[in-house]
Amino acid sequence: MTKYKQQAAPEFTTDADGQEVVHVPLANSQQQATLYAEDYRKLMAAGFSRFWKYVQDGCGRAYPTLNAYTSDGHNREVTIARLVAGAGRGQRVRAIDGNALNLRTENLEFFPGAVWFNASDWYPTAEALRAAGIEPAGKTPGPRRRHRRPEKPSENRTASAGAPVETKAGHSPATAPARPPLPATPAVVPSKPFTPRTINRAALSARVGVKVSEGLLENFTTNFREGIEQLKRG
Repeated sequence: MTKYKQQAAPEFTTDADGQEVVHVPLANSQQQATLYAEDYRKLMAAGFSRFWKYVQDGCGRAYPTLNAYTSDGHNREVTIARLVAGAGRGQRVRAIDGNALNLRTENLEFFPGAVWFNASDWYPTAEALRAAGIEPAGKTPGPRRRHRRPEKPSENRTASAGAPVETKAGHSPATAPARPPLPATPAVVPSKPFTPRTINRAALSARVGVKVSEGLLENFTTNFREGIEQLKRG
């Protein structure tokens, strides 16, 4: 059974319109949720917890919530505004004046959102859930890990006298078939040593010089002919 810290008792007052309201302290904060006393008494008569919390949603917003069971058997947090307004599936609830602590019915409005449970799908206690024929969901046990039992020395070793010991199957280790011999490793053939190619630098230089000379002579002849043609035209 979950134990909660001692929480202050709610305070009943009358607002400016003459309506009886109740201020419910929220755990882990100095805030109070305000709603009509009639709605509060309905929640308490249904069996919902009087331990209310002030929970943030991670986006900078905080809401009064309590813990209850959904119709699939899980214990989750539900906002008080959903229970007071009677929101349905696909309907979210927000405060018109922007104050999430003001839970008066005329201050609550619906807007579309991804919500999968109606307000009537929440059960206050596990007993109420079982009364509806639904078993509370517990932690699913994981697969049990099987530990291998350590072998005894007498099961896989020979006795001190040197005689083979019977195994569990009733056969002696001496009668086990022999393993085939491993294939022979092929001999490694040494590779031939690398011999660098010998370059005749003198012959290479002579061939390069001839090619360069031929190219210069061909360029000179071409330029000379073009010059003669230009003189004739001029």
